[in-house]
Amino acid sequence: GYAGLGAIAVSVGPGSFTGLRVGVSTARGLALALKIPAIGVTTLEALAAEAAAAFPGRPVLAALDAGREEIHAAFYDEMSVLTYGPAVATLADVMAMAMETSPVLAGTAAAQISASAGREFDAGPRTATADIVT
Repeated sequence: GYAGLGAIAVSVGPGSFTGLRVGVSTARGLALALKIPAIGVTTLEALAAEAAAAFPGRPVLAALDAGREEIHAAFYDEMSVLTYGPAVATLADVMAMAMETSPVLAGTAAAQISASAGREFDAGPRTATADIVT
C-alpha cells in the first residue's frame, strides 16, 4: 500500500517536455490523493545521488547530452553539495571541469566527456534517468 509514503518525488528536468508533464501530473495527483507532498528533483540531482551512493565521499559530475555539442551539467562536491549548475555548457567546458576535478561521471554524456578527455573516469549511472527508491 501507500501508507508508508511520506512524499512523492518527481523529476522536473532536464528531460522530454511531454514526459515531464506526465510525470509531474501523476505525482501531483498521487500526492493530492494521499495528502502528502510532491517534491520536484532535477534529473541531474537524482543521477548524482545514485552515483554518490555508489562512490561515497567523491565529487560527482552529472551530465546529460543536450545535443549540438552541449551538455546539461551539474557538479556536486564530496559532500553532495551542488557547486555548479544545473546549467547548459559546452562539451569542452564540461570536459575541462572533469579533468580538473576527476569526479565520478553520471548520465548519458559520460562517454562523450571521457572520449573528449582521452581518459576514463569512475562511472555512476550512464542512463538518462536515475533508479532511486528510498
